[in-house]
Amino acid sequence: MDTQRRRVYGYRQEILNDTNCKIRIVGMIAHQIKMAIDRFLDRKYGADSFAQYASDKLGVEFKGSDFDRSTYEEAELYAKNKALSVTITQLQDFIEENLGSDEESEWNWQALTNQVNKRWELDNAEKTLKSVGKSDLVEYLSKQTEDSVEKISLQEGSILLQPKWGLSSLLNWMKLKFQIDVPESSLVNQPPSEVEKILVGKAKELYRQKEITFPVAAGMAKFMNEGASSQAVPGSQKYNREGLYKWAQSRFHQFASDLSEESFRTLSRAEIQQMLVQVSFKAMPEIGQADIDLKLAEAFHGTQVSEEGDAKDLCDYMRTQLQIDIPTEKLTGVSQDAARQIMWNIFDDHYRPEMRIMERGLVLAQLDSTWKNHLYVMDHLRSTVGLRGYAQEDPKTVYKREGMKEFEAMWEGVEERVSEIVFRMEDADEVQDTVWVIGSATHESAPRLQAPEVQSNGAPEEIKQEKKVETIRNFGERIGRNDPCSCGSGKKFKNCCMRTNAV
Repeated sequence: MDTQRRRVYGYRQEILNDTNCKIRIVGMIAHQIKMAIDRFLDRKYGADSFAQYASDKLGVEFKGSDFDRSTYEEAELYAKNKALSVTITQLQDFIEENLGSDEESEWNWQALTNQVNKRWELDNAEKTLKSVGKSDLVEYLSKQTEDSVEKISLQEGSILLQPKWGLSSLLNWMKLKFQIDVPESSLVNQPPSEVEKILVGKAKELYRQKEITFPVAAGMAKFMNEGASSQAVPGSQKYNREGLYKWAQSRFHQFASDLSEESFRTLSRAEIQQMLVQVSFKAMPEIGQADIDLKLAEAFHGTQVSEEGDAKDLCDYMRTQLQIDIPTEKLTGVSQDAARQIMWNIFDDHYRPEMRIMERGLVLAQLDSTWKNHLYVMDHLRSTVGLRGYAQEDPKTVYKREGMKEFEAMWEGVEERVSEIVFRMEDADEVQDTVWVIGSATHESAPRLQAPEVQSNGAPEEIKQEKKVETIRNFGERIGRNDPCSCGSGKKFKNCCMRTNAV
């Protein structure tokens, strides 16, 4: 557990220390896509899917290897033959389970009838089976079960054995998870590496679109909320057109001339939102953080730590291409990853402050919630792992092994949830509480488009001026364990009030 705590709290502290959350979220999205490609484009995926489908339909366990490289006709024949071959065994098991007692009074004909009817979709009556008798039941029911198996159609599962089934499943997954439609024709006959490149590129395009529309959605949620009063954003008004106009003038100050007060008074909500999205699109520079990464790779080519000349080139690039001033000393003597964090964070502060706040809150919320649930799981595992000793297993070894499995599953859950919610942030319960804060935020640094001054220790001036919290100290006289108790009972403290207080 110590290893798990260090990893979780270390990860959380990195976020609190201004690690760029977009870098992590984009990495999560790319990893999710890669895992989906590995799963859906695996050659055995179709056979595994048909095996699961046939198992559900016929009530017999199949493996994907049973149908590997099979046509539908071959797969259907094999599946039904195997189902027929086990019907006698299953009938005997049902009879033994319900009519196995030596005392006929303990036989459960009703349970047997229900099991047989449900398993093979028959319509036998309990009275009929009783009249047949236990000794002739297998012969009587075997014909019915064989006819039932023959009537079952596996035709709906034929698509699972088609060569394009894996690709179709991958594209459906992309649509359900990210709302991204990708034409199947654009990926046919492409190697997995190229498919991954295309899908990750599509996800990044959608992410950029979200960066453009999200500030507008946050502002509209604050000043022109359409929800019912029970769902209204805290502090918001139904239609505060004047407040929205002032917010837009401040948020998109460089395009203030495109925003007239008359438009905010007369246009409908949808028209205002469309107008603001267009302005937000113009406010977002064409050069993005991916271009910053290319410049970083060029500057750090052949070196691990930046020199003054490298830092100057990077600062000039940010100034000329993005109108952002960064002090040269901030990028001098740092690694490529550190420079990336600095440049991405400053870019976020100027062009996507709402998204940065939301990304940070989203990752922290998911991490905290999932970690809390994981602690409950570990407590349950600790309370039950002792039973594994009866199976000649070391409970401590089992606890460590199973605990790490649960821990890795926890991280996968965080990644899966974050990568999905980030494209639905306006509707997600996890982030609704912070939308109004974003909508009402003011961005003091935006008009001058330069990096804010940072104190030598990296802390804002407001934090530095906060009064230091005094350590709580107990200055009263301390009673020893063996001293007479202060209550006057005559007993030692450890045998009197100390024990009572502990209880």
